Amino acid sequence: MQAFYEALLLPDVISEIHKQQRIQLMEIAHEILPAHLSEMELYLLALVNYQSMSISESSRVMGISRQAAHKSARHLEELSFIQVEQSQHNKRDKIIVLTEQGRELYHYMEEAKRRVEAQMAEKIGVENVQKLRESLRSLIV
Repeated sequence: MQAFYEALLLPDVISEIHKQQRIQLMEIAHEILPAHLSEMELYLLALVNYQSMSISESSRVMGISRQAAHKSARHLEELSFIQVEQSQHNKRDKIIVLTEQGRELYHYMEEAKRRVEAQMAEKIGVENVQKLRESLRSLIV
């Protein structure tokens, strides 16, 4: 398997690291979170933590169907992590807003992400993690 990893080009290396980090993050999340949430639900919480947005807008950002975004939002709303409100500008749009419980949950996830990042720093060093973060951010379109 080592030879396979050594032969990977950068896009595949990034994909493999992303896969491994997501698995690790979800394991930590299931240990610390009060409810079982999917990766998409956690992604939706992260997006809405920074800015309230419509369900259709969140589906575009996450690259999923509106139906899948509705399903994630419905589950989060049932758990009282978000509220779905009618848009004042467009009556067809439903805006996702974090509740206080949702903000607390997001902070738990931030801690889980810090733990994953700390594990990376143990392997490659804090300075290299910072350089890696900066380099990869510069590639985001």
